[in-house]
Amino acid sequence: MKRAYIEPFMSSSKYLHSVKLIWSQAVRASAYLKAHGFGPLFSRTIQAGQYSAWVKSSDTISQQMREEMKQQLLHLSYQPLISIVLPLYDTPETLLREAIDSVCNQLYSNWELCIADDNSADIRVREIVKEYAHRDPRILHRFGISHGGISRTTNLAAEQARGEYIAFLDHDDILREHALFTVVSELNRSREVDLLFSDEDRFTARGARHKPYFKSGWNPELMLSHNAVCHLMVVRTALFRDLGGMRAEYDGAQDWDLVLRVSEAVGDQRIRHIPKILYHWREAQGSTARGVGVKPYVRAAQERAVAEHLRRRGDQCLSLCALEYTSIFRPLFALPQPHPKVSIILLGSILRTKFLSKTMQILTDTSYRNSELVVVDTDGDAEGLRALLRRTGLQESWFRVVSPAQDGNPARAFNYAVGQAAGSVVCLMRSVMIDGAHDWLQELVVQAVRADVGAVGPKLLDPSGAVKSLGLSIDSTGIKPLYQGLPARHPGDTYRALVAHNVSAISADCLVMRRAIFEEVGGFDDVNLPRSLFDVDMCLKLRDTGRRIVCTPRATVTVASEPEEIDARSLAEIKTRHLSECECDPFCNPHLTPQGGLKGLMQHSG
Repeated sequence: MKRAYIEPFMSSSKYLHSVKLIWSQAVRASAYLKAHGFGPLFSRTIQAGQYSAWVKSSDTISQQMREEMKQQLLHLSYQPLISIVLPLYDTPETLLREAIDSVCNQLYSNWELCIADDNSADIRVREIVKEYAHRDPRILHRFGISHGGISRTTNLAAEQARGEYIAFLDHDDILREHALFTVVSELNRSREVDLLFSDEDRFTARGARHKPYFKSGWNPELMLSHNAVCHLMVVRTALFRDLGGMRAEYDGAQDWDLVLRVSEAVGDQRIRHIPKILYHWREAQGSTARGVGVKPYVRAAQERAVAEHLRRRGDQCLSLCALEYTSIFRPLFALPQPHPKVSIILLGSILRTKFLSKTMQILTDTSYRNSELVVVDTDGDAEGLRALLRRTGLQESWFRVVSPAQDGNPARAFNYAVGQAAGSVVCLMRSVMIDGAHDWLQELVVQAVRADVGAVGPKLLDPSGAVKSLGLSIDSTGIKPLYQGLPARHPGDTYRALVAHNVSAISADCLVMRRAIFEEVGGFDDVNLPRSLFDVDMCLKLRDTGRRIVCTPRATVTVASEPEEIDARSLAEIKTRHLSECECDPFCNPHLTPQGGLKGLMQHSG
């Protein structure tokens, strides 16, 4: 839930309220401009109008659609009771009625509304609740005798729940009329699911829809930066109770804390994302939906929730840094001691360019010291490569040249080099580097050595400074780089381009992983995928073992390389062996393009 409770509306005039609203928007726009530049701000402004057009054309429920949903309900074999939990505190009458009405107007009728009031000072709150309860026996209620806070009140409401699942509703927000129908439809497809969540947007004070959040599927890395589940959230009732419900010590971030604990208890496969907007937040004066800095205690609770989650998982987190002007966190993890040795593996062919000296400078200037350079002789001229490297001033004790069979097979060349590597971590590079942050390698290694991580990649930039890739998206239309072409500073959708996140695959332009895991899954497929997509295949094999693929923008590397040519045979091979993973990308919302724009309407501009 986005806040503990809404403060009563200020009694100032509408004019004063409008001035404050305009000033607040101007401050946020100025902060966004300072952090990300004019291009992303202009793009964000244009998208606001485009979203309104998209709502009208693609997300408005017609009477015909209502009738079709009602017909579909007749054929759903599983129609569980859904308990909607609604904690209240001094909610303005109009907003409270709209929230309750949004439940009463659900197309799916097997619900109950469990209300708990946190001893509101406004007596109208109790009167309204009693009025609705008298009208509909599905509405249950309790009234607290003292002010207990959001978590205790939510738990009080949930104690009344008799349904198999609990859905959470803030006291001034609105459920879409097809919200429960959509949830139950998904449960009919996957009854083992313990937590479901949907996309969401926000209502302005004037009732206009804006600021959509088209979410990734379950994304454990993204969950460390912000609550990427939020609303609508539905949890199995038995699990909610087994976990002890909401925890008062995390008030302000109690729902984020709950989601993290659920993920620890049930694992990734029992969490399901529904890519539909089923929930409207209400922006109101004092709400955290309108910006950061409104409630300082919320940020402190968020930090505790994430830090404790990482501790329980065994991750050594040194600190949680919030991105400037946002409530988005970026965890800083600790390297194990002693630092693992890293073998940086380069194909010799990429070094015979004008960027050789620059590449060697970047590799030797990195803050990570326990490394070696393994250069693969792909042209049959090992001595020439050694001489080339010596001329850049490299010490021969730091680099080695290895010579696999000269068959023009880069996958086989990498496999051979990994077998010759001395490091417990390998950094595979198919492209020549021309720039990189001082700590690029350390950031990649610190992610790669985490227990459940399979492979890691950086934010790749092209020589013009634009994004080349922030991971790869895989779906039925093909394999595409994420955020390609955006300015390096662009935050992406909901700041995803600035924080670590899970992706389907990482490019071998720069791919870091533990050597033992590389060997465990058999290395690259150098028989069926000798020239292209062997990196994608590797990442999908890692995901099959339950390991995560991570892209971390904290590591930024600029590379100079020609776009990879994906041959039809390789693509067909990938689709054949990884059929389910190639249908849709769980880490990309189906409404968004790989650049983060809304399909059909919204496109980022530079």
